Amino acid sequence: TETIERADNLHLLAPSGARALLALVAPVLESMGFALVRVRLQQGVLQVMAENADGTLGIDDCEAISAALSAVLDVEDPIIGGYRLEVSSAGLTRPLTRPQDFERYRGHQARFLLNEAVSEQRQFRGMICGFENGEALLEIDGEKIGALYKSLDSKGPQVLGFALSQISDARLMLDEEDLRLRMRGAKHELDK
Repeated sequence: TETIERADNLHLLAPSGARALLALVAPVLESMGFALVRVRLQQGVLQVMAENADGTLGIDDCEAISAALSAVLDVEDPIIGGYRLEVSSAGLTRPLTRPQDFERYRGHQARFLLNEAVSEQRQFRGMICGFENGEALLEIDGEKIGALYKSLDSKGPQVLGFALSQISDARLMLDEEDLRLRMRGAKHELDK
């Protein structure tokens, strides 16, 4: 919990009104063997995204987490007014909130939305290249971005680094190949 309180990715782990809930939610998940992906409180819904070591979360896991969190939230009563607790996996277009997310999903397509524009651009799409020296690395098509960055070679891909404090939202994007594989899998399930 102490490392969470000093992390520069708090705004990604717990946007705005959910920040105070980190100290309650994260330890419960950790004690159960799960990791917090994100907690968000929005329009009367407390959304908790979690995962186990392999990045998944089953229905039984969601139910167990929900029961454990409900017990703690009922005792602590940190939320004014009524709310609905929603526990889920991060999903296919999962938010990227921790340094290890950028390592785990290296080679996947992602979208970064920045707090402030860089060369008049706030949104960047590309392939995740990991996390180094405190920055999430994103490979971007040089032709698309070369005009914005005079120093970049617009002939090929460029790797840009963004500090977590610069990013307001980062999430995986489904590329065409991901979509084809998912649709093939869904069709196969329907044919059974």
